[in-house]
Amino acid sequence: MGIEIPLSMRTTNSPHIGQNVKALLALLNIKQETLASELDVSQQQVSKILQKEEIDKALLQQIADVMNIPVEAIENYSSEAFVQFIGNTYHINTHDNSNQAQYQYQPSFNYADKLVEYLERTIKEKDTQIDKLKAELEALKKKH
Repeated sequence: MGIEIPLSMRTTNSPHIGQNVKALLALLNIKQETLASELDVSQQQVSKILQKEEIDKALLQQIADVMNIPVEAIENYSSEAFVQFIGNTYHINTHDNSNQAQYQYQPSFNYADKLVEYLERTIKEKDTQIDKLKAELEALKKKH
């Protein structure tokens, strides 16, 4: 995936991957139930996974896919750096007592590229659905 993690948000000490996943789930507003459903496991299993300091690479890739983020974002997540990133991203404008937050973030990835990736993925999913429906239709035609 093309999201670039700013160096300031990368962790240097050994991360607790389960805690990172849990924090990112909260930030992305994804429930453990949703993750469990997408991984085809129970919510209790997800809870156990999130308690692990290390998570199997294949499982971590599945989790990252569900969250629609790169594995590196999970591995390198740092809550302190994230808070600092947010603090540096938003500026409260108080000179006119309006108390409005001004958004200053300038992404390091191209929105058009992300949109193209999303659309290609959506088209691929739709093509798969169409193929399944065609096969089902053929099976039904053969029955009659």
